[in-house]
Amino acid sequence: MNSTPTIHRNLYRVLSTVCLMTVLTVLVSAADEPRRKWREADYQRVWARANGGEVEVRLDDGTRVDILTDTHAIEVDYAAKWAEAIGQCLYYAARTGRTPAILLIADTANDKWLAYLERIGTVSRYIKIDIPVWVIEKRPSPPAPTVPEPTEARPSENAELPTREKLIPKRPE
Repeated sequence: MNSTPTIHRNLYRVLSTVCLMTVLTVLVSAADEPRRKWREADYQRVWARANGGEVEVRLDDGTRVDILTDTHAIEVDYAAKWAEAIGQCLYYAARTGRTPAILLIADTANDKWLAYLERIGTVSRYIKIDIPVWVIEKRPSPPAPTVPEPTEARPSENAELPTREKLIPKRPE
């Protein structure tokens, strides 16, 4: 009696079951996985888009300004990294000739960020350089991608509107 076909059949069943279980585990874990947390780049992108800035502008020395507008060189950082934000925005301002500024990512659910904001103000007054600070609320996850609204084509005032005859061809008789 040859047991080879039975072994192959059993092995096939085991491997099929393992593969199926692996696929199901991956699918279930992907569905249950919460959306990733916001990164600094997410805040940069959202704020720059809303305020006409360019993100991650590379300077000739290889450093990158987080957001560069026509008037400001902006460092984007979490509130606890307030001191680093001051140094970086001042450097970027010196290199670009723009006003230094900070976009502070703050957990506004508690008041801890207010102390960091006050520290920035203290340093700004001490060095006698006005450093504008914008505060953006720290968020748990980035927004879902949005589909832009379709634009409605409108004819110019002098345009001739199509008639029914132009839109619907006549049937051959």
